[in-house]
Amino acid sequence: GDAPQGDVVNRAPVQKIQQQSIPALKAAIEDKFYDTRAAASIALGKAGAKDMIAAIKKTWTDEHKQVRESAGLALGLLGEKDAIADLVEVMKNSPKARKEYSKDGKDIEYRMRAFAAIGIGLIGARQDISDTVAVKELLSQVKRDPTNEDEVVGPIVALGIMKSKEAVPVLRNYVNDEENAARLRSYAATSLGKIGDTSVIPDLMKLLSDKHNPVVQSAAIALGILATPERADVSTALQKLIKGNPDQVTRHYATIALGEIGG
Repeated sequence: GDAPQGDVVNRAPVQKIQQQSIPALKAAIEDKFYDTRAAASIALGKAGAKDMIAAIKKTWTDEHKQVRESAGLALGLLGEKDAIADLVEVMKNSPKARKEYSKDGKDIEYRMRAFAAIGIGLIGARQDISDTVAVKELLSQVKRDPTNEDEVVGPIVALGIMKSKEAVPVLRNYVNDEENAARLRSYAATSLGKIGDTSVIPDLMKLLSDKHNPVVQSAAIALGILATPERADVSTALQKLIKGNPDQVTRHYATIALGEIGG
């Protein structure tokens, strides 16, 4: 047929697309190939059909870990608050979650917990979830002494994704505490940048002299997000980092941050 004129394109209604694709995706969740099942779970989340929560949750009991991990992300992409309660249970490795989603009541895998936390963050980025326990539970996970770093990485990343102002004091304390693992502090610095509270700029500038390069790199990127061209002190600090830090990757991050600031 004739090509569309100008910006006029024919778009099928979302409802029609869902009607045609969702039955196929639900069937694909039962596919013999694990990567197909994982992709189908994510696709169901993107399809945005609220009644798919139960279908996606079933993938938490899949035999393959990649499929199990995809469930948290899929529920986050779906963006429905109705999924938060189950995501919190999986993130916390609660008795309820172990009974429903693990074999023989064993602990929920660490990466499943992390992706469940990130799923909460994805929902919080799409709508106001202040009337749920989500932020409280995410912050509680950040404050705990983890057996595995993924238990804390997921919640830290989630709080950044959803730009939780409530998380700023906790993440600020976390990133400044050198007793915490450098990897986790670096994630906390990045999340502080994503949240967008400029009051943490002094803290991030101090981190440019941290002894751990991942922390320095994340602080530089966060400053690139937060600072404006008017913050000459930030630009000067990043320029000093470029000239004086022996680590090439760190210098590259600082250069990118300067580009983000502009001016």
